[in-house]
Amino acid sequence: MKQYDYIAIGGGSGGVATARRAAEYGARVLLVEAARLGGTCVNVGCVPKKVMWYASNIAQTMRDAPGYGFDAPASRFDWNTLKTRRDAYIARLNGIYANMLDKAGVDVVEGFARFVDARTIEVEGQRYSAPHIVIATGGRPALPDIEGAELGIDSDGFFALDRQPRRVAVVGAGYIAVELAGVFNGLGSQVDMLVRGPHLLRPFDAMLRDELGEQMQAAGVRLNFGIQPKAVSRQADGSLRIDCGDGKAFEADALVWATGRRANTDRLNLDAAGIAADDKGVIRTDAFQNTTVPGIYAIGDITGRAELTPVAIAAGRKLAARLFLDQPDSRLDYDDIPTVIFSHPPIGTVGLTEEEARKRFGEVKVHHPLYRDVPRADRAPSADGDEAGLRRCRRTHRRPARHRRRRRRDAAGLRRRRPHGRAQGRLRPQRRHPPHQCRRIRHAALRTGRHADELRTASGRSRHPALRTLRAERRSRDQAGHGRAGGRLLQRPRRRSVHLYAGTRGGRRPRGLPEVRPAAPGGGCTKTGGTAAKAETQKEMRWRFKGEALDGVRP
Repeated sequence: MKQYDYIAIGGGSGGVATARRAAEYGARVLLVEAARLGGTCVNVGCVPKKVMWYASNIAQTMRDAPGYGFDAPASRFDWNTLKTRRDAYIARLNGIYANMLDKAGVDVVEGFARFVDARTIEVEGQRYSAPHIVIATGGRPALPDIEGAELGIDSDGFFALDRQPRRVAVVGAGYIAVELAGVFNGLGSQVDMLVRGPHLLRPFDAMLRDELGEQMQAAGVRLNFGIQPKAVSRQADGSLRIDCGDGKAFEADALVWATGRRANTDRLNLDAAGIAADDKGVIRTDAFQNTTVPGIYAIGDITGRAELTPVAIAAGRKLAARLFLDQPDSRLDYDDIPTVIFSHPPIGTVGLTEEEARKRFGEVKVHHPLYRDVPRADRAPSADGDEAGLRRCRRTHRRPARHRRRRRRDAAGLRRRRPHGRAQGRLRPQRRHPPHQCRRIRHAALRTGRHADELRTASGRSRHPALRTLRAERRSRDQAGHGRAGGRLLQRPRRRSVHLYAGTRGGRRPRGLPEVRPAAPGGGCTKTGGTAAKAETQKEMRWRFKGEALDGVRP
């Protein structure tokens, strides 16, 4: 009997991930797999499904191409060619998985494993033992117990079809049923979905499933709710007849069962190890992937939680880190796991549904934004005046961020205005106030704390008491001879104008311009540093400096 540190039963995504990571941490690892490496995801799940989904999208794009001006000739789709190339791609992935395990130093044994006791398994007559054993055997499709159920195929059989059926009946309402129905419909098959309940995708949010149902019906999928098959029979022409009771029946060339899955645990002899499983084969675990037996763990679909490939991979890696990297708190958080359904169109979700949120929190607030697609070119506005589609297209384009900021800058009525009535970011009506008066009103609003619109009148000159007070203060300062001394700029630069600076604080002045000092009250200005200058009256100075600031604030 060979001894190992870690045994992984199942070579799917979770088993391969935990085996490789444990080997990297220095453990001696054995992996047991009865079929092809990669498990459901690589062989009959995510990967080949995405190949078919892309093919269906390409078919739809080719049908839409003439509406965008492409002269696309009619082309024939060959199902068998796609299947051959898809299978070759999957075989290459199987080889890649084998090489990764070999490089990591993981021993691989082909065959079915069964427990001998809590520390020993048997594979094809050979026994192996380890203190840590993880079960990662995944699941398989489940068929209903009705007459003639074997005449249909499951999701695994979908990937074995050699030719495309003309009429397809898909039984089920889960994500597998929705995805396969979308692929068949996109590639040109006539699809009937037989749903037992009142809607699709029962565990998902009502907003998503209702919108998806409408989109699928618009694309040509026929949804039949409240239908449960009772028996299936083959007719003389080779087609299938699905009897649903109450005189209802459907005919199809292929019948796909998508009615659920069950865990692959019935051949493991769990009783010998003391492990319990429910009627669907699910093994319950705690937050750290521990089963009821110490030293035996379970990850992936057999745990009944979040049956997604990335979840199984993450759980396996966390488990390996906890066992062989001295990380006792390493575990996967199963809350708020995002998931995507590759339907037509695809949908995604994360977190609680609205129904779950109401059950947990009671009163909740729901925001439901609705976005519309940009219309196709063949639905664009015509030259005869149909502008509805064009308006919808324009709504999808937003102004640059700088324009949006400028539109929000008017909270206090202090928007900077341009001389010809054009406000930054959008057009405004022509104002009767000249530019220098608008600046004066703006600065008065800053001083008094009032809204600028309160200081404006239609006459072109404000009579507001606040402005009258400011003008009176300015006149009194001018009469006292203070002017605008103190080293501050008296006049905003104007085209072909001279900068005048007060010299009481030695303010900088342009080269060659004499310094100007304010004269005594009642007098004018004198030039210093040169010959005597002719005095100017305060009234003449006020006339020259129409753009002066209030209280020394630069305009």
